[in-house]
Amino acid sequence: MRTTLTALLALLVHVLPLQAQGQTIYRCGNSYSQTPCAGGHAVDDVLSTLHGSTQAAPGQATVYLCQGQGGGQFWSHAHCAQHQALIERMETVPASLPWPQQVQQAQRQWEQALKLTATATPGPHPGSRRGSEAAHASRVAQQSSQRETRHAAACSKLQARMAQLDSQTASSAASQDRQRKARRKAEDAYRQQGC
Repeated sequence: MRTTLTALLALLVHVLPLQAQGQTIYRCGNSYSQTPCAGGHAVDDVLSTLHGSTQAAPGQATVYLCQGQGGGQFWSHAHCAQHQALIERMETVPASLPWPQQVQQAQRQWEQALKLTATATPGPHPGSRRGSEAAHASRVAQQSSQRETRHAAACSKLQARMAQLDSQTASSAASQDRQRKARRKAEDAYRQQGC
């Protein structure tokens, strides 16, 4: 009897999770439930929504806005976990664009979402959590925009330096070697900046 009960319990432990995967899941505000709720709606596949692939569609690329451990934010083409950072936001952009333009488009999409969120919600009370979140989002958007501007300026400066080195003619082998090293250094910096 005891062996049969143990076997039945072991079977249930393995079968119940499989049965749960087929149940309907309801989104109730910002949470999920297995039971319907007022104002809630059924979600097709919550597991793939919550834990699904972050692969973008063909021809598209996913750009991640990451928050580092020090609180700073940066855009990355790699998942934030690879930088020991948290995901703040993910944006899908055309894969054919160069990296700086992908970041610019992702930044615009994010700022547009912030504006839509700000206009769609009633004005928060000054000390409320929503008010501080909106203020934080605004500061983050401004800081990110400033970082993007600095990044674009650094890329332009490096491009100008490489063009200048390309246009120079060196008279001796030693000066040609110095010019070649300076060009290589500028190219390395250009790549490191993600230009």
